Amino acid sequence: MKAFVICALLLLSGAVHAADRDSISISLKVMDATGGCPPVEGMKAELLTSDSALIGNLRVGTAESGGRTVITVRGYIAPRTGKYIIRLTHPDFEQHMVPFSFKYSSRADWYSIGEVFLKRRHIPSSREQVLGEAVVKATKIKMVVKGDTLVYNADAFQLSKGSMLDALIERLPGVELNEDGVITVNGQRVSSLLVNGRDFFRGDPAVALENLPAYMVDKVKVYRRESEVSKFLRGGRARDSVFNKEPLVMDVNLKKEYSVGWIANAEGGYGTDDRYLGRLFALRFTTYSRLALFGNVNNTNDTRRPGRQGDWSPTSQPTGTQTSRTAGIEYDYANRKSGFEWTSTADFSHTDNTVQTRSASTSFLSGGQSYGQSESLSDACRSAFSTEHSWSLRKNSSLQMMGAEFNYEKNRNWSTGRSATFSGDPFAHSSAGLLDSVFATDNSSLLRSLVRNRYITEARANSENWSVKVPYGMYFKPFPYLSDRIQLGGSFAYDHSSDHTYDHYRLDYPAQETAETDYRNRYITQPSRHYNYSLAASYFFDGKLADYTMDYSFTQDYKSGRYELFRLDSLDGWGDGTEHALGELPSATSELQQALDLSNSEHSERWNKTHDVRLRIHQNHFEGKFQFDLDIKLDLKVIPERLRYSRGDVRADLRRTSVFFAPDIQFQHLIPLKNGKSLIYFVNYSHTASTPDFTYSVEAVNDVDPLYISYGNAGLKNTHRDNAGLRFILRGSQYVQQASLNLDYAVTRNAVAMGRTYNPETGGYTVRPENVNGNWQAGGTLNVTRQFGKQQRFSLSSATSSTFHHSVDLISVEDADASPRSTVRTLYAGETLRLDYSAGKWRVGAKARANWTNARSAREGFSTINAWDYDFGLSGRVQLPWDMEVSTDFGLYSRRGYEDSSMNTDDWIWNARISKSVMNGNLTFILDGFDILGQLSNVNRTLNAQGRVETWYNTISRYAMLHVVYRLNIEPKKK
Repeated sequence: MKAFVICALLLLSGAVHAADRDSISISLKVMDATGGCPPVEGMKAELLTSDSALIGNLRVGTAESGGRTVITVRGYIAPRTGKYIIRLTHPDFEQHMVPFSFKYSSRADWYSIGEVFLKRRHIPSSREQVLGEAVVKATKIKMVVKGDTLVYNADAFQLSKGSMLDALIERLPGVELNEDGVITVNGQRVSSLLVNGRDFFRGDPAVALENLPAYMVDKVKVYRRESEVSKFLRGGRARDSVFNKEPLVMDVNLKKEYSVGWIANAEGGYGTDDRYLGRLFALRFTTYSRLALFGNVNNTNDTRRPGRQGDWSPTSQPTGTQTSRTAGIEYDYANRKSGFEWTSTADFSHTDNTVQTRSASTSFLSGGQSYGQSESLSDACRSAFSTEHSWSLRKNSSLQMMGAEFNYEKNRNWSTGRSATFSGDPFAHSSAGLLDSVFATDNSSLLRSLVRNRYITEARANSENWSVKVPYGMYFKPFPYLSDRIQLGGSFAYDHSSDHTYDHYRLDYPAQETAETDYRNRYITQPSRHYNYSLAASYFFDGKLADYTMDYSFTQDYKSGRYELFRLDSLDGWGDGTEHALGELPSATSELQQALDLSNSEHSERWNKTHDVRLRIHQNHFEGKFQFDLDIKLDLKVIPERLRYSRGDVRADLRRTSVFFAPDIQFQHLIPLKNGKSLIYFVNYSHTASTPDFTYSVEAVNDVDPLYISYGNAGLKNTHRDNAGLRFILRGSQYVQQASLNLDYAVTRNAVAMGRTYNPETGGYTVRPENVNGNWQAGGTLNVTRQFGKQQRFSLSSATSSTFHHSVDLISVEDADASPRSTVRTLYAGETLRLDYSAGKWRVGAKARANWTNARSAREGFSTINAWDYDFGLSGRVQLPWDMEVSTDFGLYSRRGYEDSSMNTDDWIWNARISKSVMNGNLTFILDGFDILGQLSNVNRTLNAQGRVETWYNTISRYAMLHVVYRLNIEPKKK
């Protein structure tokens, strides 16, 4: 740490004691007036004095920046104040003169002149030129690397007629498209999918993958996307292509003939078990704008398709059976010449999801374990509308960005469930129909003698929420001849919500003969409102040795909320055995107020103000033999807070102020190796801190749930977390190959744990937040990808991961002498291997995956957990004669080591699709078969120091569906 502090001071001193320079670097971007890029061949740039005397020629070249080819003009001028002219000439463009003035400063080492646009010469159509004979041999290269951009040639991949964008993406070397639409390139996740360099429906890949025809695509580019703010702050300096830390994006560039016109497609499908699907999509392109509309309705609750990587994993299945309806519209306008951009989106969705669950749980206790079993059924309806609008205007010396966002959501939920807690292992007495036996009327059951509590609940809830947000940012150069930048910005947000819940709750204790049934008829209302505003200012400047940023921001956050609980069962005629339906309320307001449970109703107001001061020191060198990047962020936060709280007889007006220092240090270094290979290693360290929930400071009792009674704790300390990481990336140049190793370590001090005390008579808990130490984790991942064989048709990838968790929690048993501290050591390890082969329109793949969980503890009564989830499978896409195609995936998914033996299963999953295209691919018929063998299920496991939970969810049952897809492309008439 001392070394980093010394380094920071040395870099800062370099900004103050800058030496004189022999020359000043200048740069200029040249573009076509239509917004494109003119050819570099024939372009000449000359530097002139203000009276047009020639000084010399400037360098003209191209650079790949953000997926675009940019013409750059670079050179040097004397380090003194003066006026100059740059003369640009090209045979196909009109001559252009670019006058500029420069004022020298000792801190100036480069000067960006900005962008200029050239007008094309008018060339008569009668002009002819006789060319000699030439022999052309077509070769299609699948992939090339240009600077920091990976470029795929779409025409080099043979696809069946009617294929959409997803079929092309999954064929790209080094690219994986999983069943959830997540795209990875050489093991790195793509954050956003762009179309012609612009976000498409907020970067959501699903809309583009399912609706853009593959034949429209010219190139697919993968690169680190630089934000508009970053571009402005960088000015005309060269872009760092070695240590770029911007998010990775995939940019789909359409062919020129599709840059103007309409495309549309429609899909309808109907299958067994009344499964249906319908889609509509339309897209209008012009040179500067884009208008897109889509609609979707289905009850399949799934977007996956047979034959895609064979990743139909039961553990990643969507839960429940869902019917959804969505619609959206997007308008995007970008004029690079004027620097103005505008994007507006609006979408509506309605979903109805029915979820059934069955859970088995184990709590780790002193001297033994407690067991739980539960099941539930719920139906949730959600309607939502959202709209976002953003504008930006960029000039040479300024950038302004503004947005507006509105969201509305309405929810309606119904649920019913039953649960039981046991003092011993219930699976030793029953393996099927466990809860049926527990709730049976036969009181002599041995199983029921183990039951500490059992309850049945039924609930209804509805809520309505809306929010608005308006951000604004302005960036400008205070001095024309320096690289200094200033940022001023702010935002305002407001949201309001209203929630209403009704429930009937029946609890009893079978092991206690004298215990009475606890019946509750409850109504809960929770209105709240919240606002947040922030102001920020930043100053950026370049020193001799590093770049510096000084930030200050102020944020105020306010939230007011009310929780009111009405015990309707306290009113005459509203108790157990009455005929009042769930959701019914007394007609008189005065009668409803008599049922208010004051001891469990609360009102709170929270104010949170944050003052954040940050110094960032950034130094990099990405040329020559020693290439490195050093990024130091020193963050100081002062957070004064206030809480006004009332609950029954408890009143509190609390204040606290926290001061946090949060450094973040990253260092990267590139080491050139033989044969064009290179090794990059990253070292990073960061420290974060957080305050416990302010309401924990109120010493109040919450017994809304009689089996989970909670207390406050005014003595909680702040939580601190240290993170350290080491990463290596090995890159090859002769073939596409990459290997990466990530090592991470994190330790948490004063973690907030909900300390639990178990009551062996009732099976319930009392909980109180406490600080614990000893939580840490360490892990690593190794990813290797390689394409090999003739024409690189084989693709091999391996992902190896391992993580160790040292988890500490607090759990005790009433009247027991054992320590409440519970420590569990858990090791997770996993391996995934993939091998794919593609040739022409064929693709086959194989994969094998295994995940192992081992948990141990010295705690008395703890049973070691040793569980496996493993699978292997095959997938393929085969082109048949007569424009037919077959896609399929087949695999075995197995589980071992689950406590509930019914969850230790072997599931054979087989999905298949056959398609036939006619009308030159514009009309396609598809027949899908999902889960043909009928063995699909979904089980999830959670594990920590307090216990484990294994949960089964219902999923879509097997079905077959016939689709009809029609695609329309309208091009403008040729002139």
